[in-house]
Amino acid sequence: MDRLLPGYSMEHYSISHDGKQIAFTANDAAGHPSMWISPMNRRSSPVRIPSTKVEDSPHFLPDGDLIFRAVEGGSNFLYRMKADGSGRRKITAQRVLDLDTVSPDGRWVTAAAPMVNQEHTAAIKAFRVGGAEEQLVCTNNCLVNWDTSGKFVFFGFKTENSYALPLTQPFGLPKLPAAGVSRVEDFPAAKTAITIPNFVESAISPSFYAYTRRNTDAICIGFSCNSSAMHTDFFRKSLPTNRDRDKSKTWKSKDRILRKCSDGSGPVIESADLIFTISLG
Repeated sequence: MDRLLPGYSMEHYSISHDGKQIAFTANDAAGHPSMWISPMNRRSSPVRIPSTKVEDSPHFLPDGDLIFRAVEGGSNFLYRMKADGSGRRKITAQRVLDLDTVSPDGRWVTAAAPMVNQEHTAAIKAFRVGGAEEQLVCTNNCLVNWDTSGKFVFFGFKTENSYALPLTQPFGLPKLPAAGVSRVEDFPAAKTAITIPNFVESAISPSFYAYTRRNTDAICIGFSCNSSAMHTDFFRKSLPTNRDRDKSKTWKSKDRILRKCSDGSGPVIESADLIFTISLG
């Protein structure tokens, strides 16, 4: 295991769809964030994306553009730009709190947005990239993720469970009530949801997904086979010693994974680059 970008403490990162670049947020000594971009092969140093505003949370789109959060007039907004910082334009006039996820096809971005009613002060909304459409998704804090096939969308609520719902349109959204949802029972097609006993962070399918189990001296990245022949495997990576690590560093490790589900299903990954951020108090 080696440090991906020595000397850079990352608050958030995103890897381009071709796997050649990484964009990330780094704070200066005063705690002010800025966005940087670097080649994954580390043949050149990271370059700061020039800006006069406070900007963070970059996410790559399939065409190489970045979606990010920017402060304007004391409020946060969603913006889009080229990787070199040119062509900045606002995605929506809606104020947001946090930028959460972007669909793999780049059509949707989810973000926490302030609400104007007394029952809920904030909610998760989905905004159409390149269009005016928006959808209220969750009235509480939930995480929305799409699998790489675009056939399922995953919802994680406050519990440790996640729920995969099938989609009629690739990388779209399931049918949702106008008032949003706060639990899986609120979905009109709740009976079709697949319950996953982990908080899914990314997924190839409901049968092959990644989640994190934290420990004091190691990070465990696992997958599960969501079938009658349930099998769980963990890839345990020892963390660097205290003298070799700072707060919030990003590390890269290449591992050989030669596992299938116990019923013979599921993909076999012969090798994988595990890239993750270690945040330590």
